[in-house]
Amino acid sequence: MGIVDFESEIINNIKKYNIPLEILDVDKRKIEKFLDAYYSSLQYLEDFVTKVILKIPLIQPKDRFAVVRDIFLRMYILIKSTVKLNDIKDFQTIASITRTCFELYIDLILIINKVIEDDIEKYGFYNNIAKLKYAQKIVHHYQNKIDVKKEKDLQSDFIDKNTDSVENKIINLWKKERNPKGKLVYPDHWSDLNVKDRAKLIDNKITKFCDLEDLYIEIFPVLSWNIHSDPTVLSDISIYNINMGIIYSYVHLYEIFCSSCLEYSTFVGVDKAFENFEVFKKNTELAPTYFQIKKYIKNNVSKL
Repeated sequence: MGIVDFESEIINNIKKYNIPLEILDVDKRKIEKFLDAYYSSLQYLEDFVTKVILKIPLIQPKDRFAVVRDIFLRMYILIKSTVKLNDIKDFQTIASITRTCFELYIDLILIINKVIEDDIEKYGFYNNIAKLKYAQKIVHHYQNKIDVKKEKDLQSDFIDKNTDSVENKIINLWKKERNPKGKLVYPDHWSDLNVKDRAKLIDNKITKFCDLEDLYIEIFPVLSWNIHSDPTVLSDISIYNINMGIIYSYVHLYEIFCSSCLEYSTFVGVDKAFENFEVFKKNTELAPTYFQIKKYIKNNVSKL
C-alpha cells in the first residue's frame, strides 16, 4: 500500500464509531459499497443543512455571529461542491476540500470559544494585510521590468496609501515590533499561528470531536499530497487505492462537517432545529450508511 495504509485507517475509524463492519466489504471488487455510503452521507447532511439550518435567521446577525456564519458557509459551499464530485478522477479535489474544511473547522472553534485575543477585529482586518503583502510582492518582483510598469505603478499606489495604516494596526493589534533594520514581520494568518499551533490551542475540553493536534499530525500531510506537486500521491496508484484514498477523505470530511454543524447550530441558537439530528447521530454512533441517513432525512426534514 505504501506509506499510508488507507484500509487500516478506515477500518480503525469504523471500529471507533462502532459502524457495522459488514458495511465495508474488504473484497476489493466491492469497495464501492462503502464509498457510496460515505458519499451519500455527505449528500444528506448537506441537504439537511440546506433545508433546515440555513433557513433559520440568526438571533444576532452581527459581529461574532456573522464571522461564525461566514466560516460555516465556506465549509457548506465546499461540501456542496464535494457532493457533485462523484467520479474517481475527483480524488485529488476531494482531498483538497477535506484539508481546507479541517482548517476552517479549527477557525470555527477558535472563534466560537474566543481562544485568540481580539479575534474578531483580527479576523476582520486580516484581508488588508493579505492585500498589502500581495502588492509588495508584485512591486518587488517587477521593479526592474519596464514592460509591466502599469501594473507596478498600480500596486505601488496601493502600497503608498495603505502601508502606514496597516502596519500601525499590526503593531497595535498583533503586538508586533520592528526589527533593528526597521522591518515589520506581518502575520501569515489572522491568528498569527500556523495550522499545527492553531490545532494545539484546541483541547478536548473545547470540542469533543477529537484531539485536533493529533488529527493534524495524522491527516494533514496525506491530504496535502493531493494539493501540492508532490509525486507521493502517484507512488502506488491503482483504482482500488484511489477509491480507498477517497474514502479516507470522506471519513474525515464527514466527521469534520458533522461536528461543525453541531458547533454552529448550538452557537447561533438553532440547536433545537438540530436536536433530532443530534439524537440520530448518537443512536447510530456516526454510522454514515446510505439507508440510515436517507431514512432520517426523509422522516425529519419536512417536520422541522
